Amino acid sequence: MTAPSSTLSAPAPIRRDRLTWAAYLALAQFTFFLNIQGNIIPFLKDEFDLSYRVVTLHPAAVAAGLIVSGLFGERLTRRYGRKLSVSIGLVGMLVGALAIIAAPHPAVSIFGCFLMGAIGCLILIIVPTLLAEWHGANRSVAIGEANGISYVASLTAAMAVGLFVAIGFGWRAALFLGVVLAGLLLLFLRGVPMPSAASQATTEAGK
Repeated sequence: MTAPSSTLSAPAPIRRDRLTWAAYLALAQFTFFLNIQGNIIPFLKDEFDLSYRVVTLHPAAVAAGLIVSGLFGERLTRRYGRKLSVSIGLVGMLVGALAIIAAPHPAVSIFGCFLMGAIGCLILIIVPTLLAEWHGANRSVAIGEANGISYVASLTAAMAVGLFVAIGFGWRAALFLGVVLAGLLLLFLRGVPMPSAASQATTEAGK
């Protein structure tokens, strides 16, 4: 008696195209800004001579921004589309970072933190779903890779602050590095087509 042969076949290897890399890098950029905020707070405290109560308003502003984006972000992404929403998320984080860099008063840096959370979270809303739809059976691989790259970005943010402070450039240089990277990613996104949820569902249904 012979054992029955398996009819299951492995899924095709994941295809890492420009859309995939755009999604990976957008999520990594969000994670970079989210984590660098925690690393620069001690320097903001010393520079503005802040009390602990005012210091805690910075991460609280990020959290409040994430909550606001969670309430309204999905509605905005449906209205304006994925590509524009990701671009808006990058611009929002970029502007928030510049506000923190140039802040003459802690109220400005707190507002910059809020922008980074509220507008940047649009990326977090879009990327996992986009990768799941785009890669189908390989969705777990794609999302796992995106999370891995984001983890590296979070470590890079912490190391950038330490490095730039150590060589005398200051913590603002580390935050400005994120601004430059976000600007480059916006340029990269210009040539990347990003399907809407409806068009992707239609494509999958026709296969």
